[in-house]
Amino acid sequence: VRVLSRESGEVIREIPPEEMLNLAAKMEEMTGALFNKNV
Repeated sequence: VRVLSRESGEVIREIPPEEMLNLAAKMEEMTGALFNKNV
């Protein structure tokens, strides 16, 4: 995954797939912590 600058199209950061999976897992944990309600 590449993060590009909109203005210049320059690559700001490249994320390897395994790091992207870890990031997605962390985001899911954070979402669970923020919205942990019993319905």
